[in-house]
Amino acid sequence: MLPSIHRLLILGLLATAPLALADPITRVANTTLTLPAEAPVEGDYTVENAFGSLTFSNPIAIATPPGETGFTYVVERGGKVQRVNLSNNTKSEFLNLSSWLVGQGTPLSQSLENGLLSMAFHPNYNQNGYFYAFYSLSISNQIHQRIARFTATGTPGNYLAATTSNPTTHQALITQRDQANNHNGGDMHFGADGYLYISVGDEGAANDDYNNANFINKDFFSAILRIDVDQKAGNLTPNNHSQSNSSSHPSAVHAGTYKIPADNPFIGVTSHQGNTIAANTVRTEIWVTGLRNPWRFSFDSPTGRCFIGDVGQGKREEINLVSGGEDCGWSRREGFIPFTSGPAGSSVPSGYSPHDPIYDYPRSDGRSLTGGLVYRGSRLGELFGRYIFADYATGKVWNITEQSNGTWTREDLISQGGVVSFGEDPRNKDLLLCAIADGKVYRLVRSTNTNPAPLTLSATGAFSNLSNLTPAAGIYAYDINHPFWSDFATKRRWFSIPQLSDTVGYSDSVPWAFPTGQVWIKHFDLEMERGNAASSRPLETRFIVKTTGGIYGLTYRWRADGSDADLVGSNGLDEDLTIIDGGNPVTQTWNYPSRTDCLSCHTPDAGHALSFNVRQLNRSGALGGDQLACLAASGFLDSTPAPSKSLPAHPALNDSQVSRESRIRTYLEVNCAMCHRGSASTVPGNFDARITTKTDLAEIINGMLVDNLGNGSNRFIVPNDLTHSVVLKRLDGSAGRMPPLASNETDQEAIDLLTQWITGELPSRLSYTEWAQANFGTTGTANTIENGDFDNDGQSNITEYLAGTDGSDISSTFALILGETQFSFIHPANRSVLIESSSDLINWQPFDHMDNNLTPPATDQNKTFNLPAGDKLFLRARLSQP
Repeated sequence: MLPSIHRLLILGLLATAPLALADPITRVANTTLTLPAEAPVEGDYTVENAFGSLTFSNPIAIATPPGETGFTYVVERGGKVQRVNLSNNTKSEFLNLSSWLVGQGTPLSQSLENGLLSMAFHPNYNQNGYFYAFYSLSISNQIHQRIARFTATGTPGNYLAATTSNPTTHQALITQRDQANNHNGGDMHFGADGYLYISVGDEGAANDDYNNANFINKDFFSAILRIDVDQKAGNLTPNNHSQSNSSSHPSAVHAGTYKIPADNPFIGVTSHQGNTIAANTVRTEIWVTGLRNPWRFSFDSPTGRCFIGDVGQGKREEINLVSGGEDCGWSRREGFIPFTSGPAGSSVPSGYSPHDPIYDYPRSDGRSLTGGLVYRGSRLGELFGRYIFADYATGKVWNITEQSNGTWTREDLISQGGVVSFGEDPRNKDLLLCAIADGKVYRLVRSTNTNPAPLTLSATGAFSNLSNLTPAAGIYAYDINHPFWSDFATKRRWFSIPQLSDTVGYSDSVPWAFPTGQVWIKHFDLEMERGNAASSRPLETRFIVKTTGGIYGLTYRWRADGSDADLVGSNGLDEDLTIIDGGNPVTQTWNYPSRTDCLSCHTPDAGHALSFNVRQLNRSGALGGDQLACLAASGFLDSTPAPSKSLPAHPALNDSQVSRESRIRTYLEVNCAMCHRGSASTVPGNFDARITTKTDLAEIINGMLVDNLGNGSNRFIVPNDLTHSVVLKRLDGSAGRMPPLASNETDQEAIDLLTQWITGELPSRLSYTEWAQANFGTTGTANTIENGDFDNDGQSNITEYLAGTDGSDISSTFALILGETQFSFIHPANRSVLIESSSDLINWQPFDHMDNNLTPPATDQNKTFNLPAGDKLFLRARLSQP
């Protein structure tokens, strides 16, 4: 966009500090660090890649046909199934469901907890080639969950040798409309009785928002289903099922595709939880009810016992042992605790007696249970007969053992982040774990502990002088723009790339590619009297180490005398500290993170090292001058960044010269975007905290919630409505603190800034569509779309929206006003404006001025730049918004 030229207008300047010129530092190799090259092992067990070096795309489940010992099958959430040859650890594509669904006009949905979730092979697979899949699809822009049968490409009696399958053999059994993107359940297994068992959640949102859990005569939710896919004689036809909220499938049941086992427990039932119901309306497919999100369940083959892992709401995670007919209590109970925030409130029907879980645990131990299986392998004989399960959020893997009195006791096994399901190696029943974020299937093995971590900070070799934290040679300090909230702690940071031949793969826009062996160090000090810097003491020093396949983290807790710091165990540690606040002693709980806590935030999608990126490092800092230029000049980067003024930089939270929206988006990026990434999220939630997602597209303003806390008026943020802006409740901890890790104190500065934005700027903030409606009286026509030009003034509508000019007035435009030696312009509030110059209209670069950068100001700014002497110069402006 080339702006018009108007008369000179000079009103004022916004002063900002320029980046100092960068001088390269002398890069030297580090030879003192003693950190293991791969993640250290603590305890008796560890994991290894189950299939050599094989990786997968979001592996979510494992299945093996009956009688098969040479191959197993890995389900990928994106719609593929890989057939793994166990003899040589190779894979081949067995099913590509996603491509076929796109061709059918019903694409696979992968938002939040959707996707291809599981598969199960028919007991007689070798003869008939049948296997079944549970997947999510979008039909007419409505999410549906489907259970379908497919047939492998092969020969009857020898389907175990089949290497592929054709999705056109698809036969749907159930296609159910789903109003939410979470709590799908999604697991499937054949029981010893030959029937197919299917887990389904409560439909989603939170608090049983769709009122499904306490009914057996509505839809297929909150249950384990049991159906007869062979339609055996004597079994029953499903009751009629209608779903008026689906525009494509008036019934969830595909007639003639399955029957109901005659001994299913709810056949003929005429009352449930105190309500009289008609027997012909009962969903007779239901085998067990009262479940919230039974993400994974399993049968123990020698005993036939069924174990269900049910993901909790906000208090407890639970494991149920069932045999059919049980009501597991949701949404009147969560674990053993009464739940009163559901549709039923605190009411309890007469005679109501829910089935007790065999084990539950609090949210302090974990936040998302992944159901497992009973170990029947031979490799680890001491675990034989124990139920092994995991918590997805914390990465803890445990086993529970049944005692003679009927209780179950828990023991720690390992820490492994991102476990979404378990399986068995068909050769020896080794325990396999699907780690979705790692893209790997792991095998549980005995630890040889050959790479222990240094037991003290001094033994790591990171500092040449521990008393003042002088880094060893080859370790360099750096500063960032916007630190993560850390419960009042102040932090210092260092990094090292020990080998001089290694460099970082630089990018302006995506996470950097770090070399194996790179190390980041972060040190935490905390004032024992708030506001008194002299009272500060060291608490912990953390390390992140880049390995060949990811990262690992270590935490060292400082001794009270400050002489050294000791390695914290793999499970982390909480310590209660006495802090003086306003003259009064208060208790602050400090969390030393577990090894898997580190992995929960430092994810591959987020770039592993959360603060080592353009937006955080684009500043003057400890590296000297312009940090990005210094990194490049010193040989740490594989390419040279663009000039710093043309690159984005995070503003500080308290920088009042920068717009509130920009600072808030930065805060959400730094504190939330490692998990909340829109459709790429690893946790439930609709909002996209990534700063690269425009605010109007990020489900932030009036954004719908997965958990609305029982109030349909709640949103992520509601303009001019603090009561229904749930983000405030998340930050103050009144409705489940976010971020959920390593934080127990309220960030009042962030809450105050959000409050000011919600009540101050948001009520009058307009999206482009709202602005177009106000300016043009209509939207959606050729001359009102973003690239249109409604008033024919030569500037697009989106340019006028960003500039704050009148899109319906030809005389109202954004302009660079040129004079003899200067030019000026109005920099609109909450907009980025970058002035670029060129001598040939082909090669453009940022105009050289200290105040020319992408920072969105808090108010409109009148800027004046001096023109350089010399030949002709072309100027243009690039406008954008948070």
